Amino acid sequence: MCEARYLLSIEELIKQVPGQEALFQRASFRVDEERREKAGRMGTARGQAACLGGGLLLQLAVGEAVRAGGFGRDTSGNRPNGDMSSGLMRYSVSELLERLEDLPYFPLAYRYGENGKPYFRDFPFYFNLSHSGDYVLCAISQEEVGADIQQHCGKNVEKIAGRFFSKQEAEVIAAEEACEEREKLFYRLWARKEAYGKLTGTGVGDVLEIELLPRGAWELQGGDSAGLDSAHVGVTVLPDNRCLLWEEFVLDARICKGMHFFHDARPTSGRQHELTAGFTAREYGIMKEAALDVERHPEDSYSIAFCRFRI
Repeated sequence: MCEARYLLSIEELIKQVPGQEALFQRASFRVDEERREKAGRMGTARGQAACLGGGLLLQLAVGEAVRAGGFGRDTSGNRPNGDMSSGLMRYSVSELLERLEDLPYFPLAYRYGENGKPYFRDFPFYFNLSHSGDYVLCAISQEEVGADIQQHCGKNVEKIAGRFFSKQEAEVIAAEEACEEREKLFYRLWARKEAYGKLTGTGVGDVLEIELLPRGAWELQGGDSAGLDSAHVGVTVLPDNRCLLWEEFVLDARICKGMHFFHDARPTSGRQHELTAGFTAREYGIMKEAALDVERHPEDSYSIAFCRFRI
C-alpha cells in the first residue's frame, strides 16, 4: 500500500510581514477553484490561510502521485503489522510554492460521501486534510486514510476527557502524575479520535466513546529526542474486531520554526523536501539548542495521527 504525508506551516500567510499579501495571492492562484472560493468565504485570516494551505498540499500530493505513476513512497515493504511509515514531508508556504513550480497545475474537482467526506472526482486517490494552529496536514493514499493534527492548547484536559472520552481513557489520563503528561495523552487521544472519525467519514462525534488507548509496547520509529519528529506505530483492535493501523508524530514547533529560520538564512543548492535535509550536524545542533532555549508554551506542541484499516 502506498501513501504520502505532508505538513505545511502557514505562518507566512498569517503574520503581517512584508511580502505577505503577494504570497497570499500566489497561493490563491495555485489552488483549485473550489478551495479558492472556500477560502474567500472564511471570516478570518487564519481560516483563509488554512484553506489555501490545504489546496496547495493537494496540488503537491496529486502532482507527485501522478508523476510517480502512483506514489513515490511504498509503505508496504516487510515492516511488522503493515506499518504505514513513510515519513512526514514538511514545508513552509514559500518552499511549497517553489516546489509546485516543477509540477503541473491540476483543476481538482470533488465529490462527497453520505456524511460529507470529500473525494477526488477524477483521480483514484483518497485524501484527508486537517489543520490546527499554524499547520495544515495532508495525507494521500491508495485506500481510505484518516489524518489529524491537534495543537496543545493547555485546556482543562481532565474535565474534557471526563465528559467526552470513554471511562477508561478518562481514568488513565487522570492517573498521570505530571500535568504535562496528562496533556500529552489527552491530545494524542483527541488526534486519534479525529483521525478515526475522518477515516470512516462519520466524524468525531460517533467515535468519542470508543476506547483508543494504545495497547502493548509501541516501537519508536525514529526522530529527534526533543520531539521534532518522534514517530510511533501500532495497532488498535476495535470492538468489532477490525484492526486500525496507527502512525503518530509529536511535533515541537519551536524546533520547526528554528529550522525554517536557518533554511531561509543560509544558501542552499536544490530544493529541500525534508526540512532536516541540507543541514550539517553542527548547524542542526546550534539550531536545536537555540530553539529549546525559548520558553516552552503548551501551544508549541502538536499531536499528529494517521490511521487506516489493516486489510
